[in-house]
Amino acid sequence: MPSKGVSYIAARYLFSRKSHSIINVISILSAIAVAVPTAAMIILLSIYNGLDDVLRSMYGHFDPELKISSADGRLFDASSAFMDSLSDVEGVKVVSGVLDENLFVTYGDRSAVVTARGVDSLYDRLVSIDTMMIRGSYSPQLGDLDRAVIGAGIAYNLGVNIGLRRKMTLYAYDTSNKGLSFLPTSFYRSEEIQPTGVYQLDAETDSRYMIVPRRFIERLTDKAGKVSFVGVKLNTDTDEKTVRKKLGDILGECFKIENRFEQKETIYRIMAYEKIGIFFIVLMVAAISSLTLVASVVMLVADKEEQLFILGSMGATRSYMRNIFFMQGVFISLAGAAVGLILGLAFAFAQQHLGLIKIGGGTLIIDTYPVRVATVDVIVALVAVLSLNTAIAFLTSRKVVKTKR
Repeated sequence: MPSKGVSYIAARYLFSRKSHSIINVISILSAIAVAVPTAAMIILLSIYNGLDDVLRSMYGHFDPELKISSADGRLFDASSAFMDSLSDVEGVKVVSGVLDENLFVTYGDRSAVVTARGVDSLYDRLVSIDTMMIRGSYSPQLGDLDRAVIGAGIAYNLGVNIGLRRKMTLYAYDTSNKGLSFLPTSFYRSEEIQPTGVYQLDAETDSRYMIVPRRFIERLTDKAGKVSFVGVKLNTDTDEKTVRKKLGDILGECFKIENRFEQKETIYRIMAYEKIGIFFIVLMVAAISSLTLVASVVMLVADKEEQLFILGSMGATRSYMRNIFFMQGVFISLAGAAVGLILGLAFAFAQQHLGLIKIGGGTLIIDTYPVRVATVDVIVALVAVLSLNTAIAFLTSRKVVKTKR
């Protein structure tokens, strides 16, 4: 039995000068084949982390931390006593009632169906909508004067220019009208309102929501005291689960409480599924590219055929010799994974701090691809790639040495 260990002999075989330069080239290519997918996996997973952070931050400007709504989806009363009971819960900072209503709006010769979000004076403390303003200012209420803050999509579709001081007209179905009439306008109530600001968030929200005072919606729709949901903002460093439990004890089973993830659960789940999907796609690419490791191990065995005969004469078993070339495959994989780790992290941090790759389209939200490196993702990428290549090296060494002996 040889006195030297398997790892020592494998390292000597791998790093010593070889009789054929093609073997050196194949070994380097095998390492590169491991490095590139490893770096790509780290970069892509980090980009998805960055996009997820942007998405959560973006919707944080429009969606409350906690949303209280009726379990059956209907409007409910938001009396002073009801709101005060929620405000008195420890950890609650802001409580604001919101009334959403689908309305028909006209501006000049253009029209659209929008969702008017009726808010109170605390809404800008509930969410950071004021940070998303691109024109004008967030001021839906100015004393007794009601004004509108519209999404950029609505402004584009209706051709709204807030500098013209031109009012838009909102129409709502008049539920109090029980008579018969041949005039369609008799079935609707209408109110004029001045648009004074434009916000931009995302295409879906911008084209759907306009923000107006809640009293304006109540007057137009005859739904005084009603709300679609109550938004809750928590104090800093407050445990969300604890507050949700306290609110649940007050509200009972007639209400549901949703955090920001649950309010946009479909979107966040799609992002998670896409991240998992891209992980397995890159892993498949890694599996294909790592087949060069098979050629590397085969060539190493062929190059060391004489040394194998000598080791066999010294008492080395077939398993011992297989392990030598298995360890060579492992060394190549480790070298490639290390290079891929360095390249992936270097590019990710460079993108994070320098913004090397820009996003086209002229978006006003972000202009470069966001990146956030997560330790868990790096570990998962390394474990997946190394496990794959270790399995390939193991199977190849078993098969090749068997046929050579």
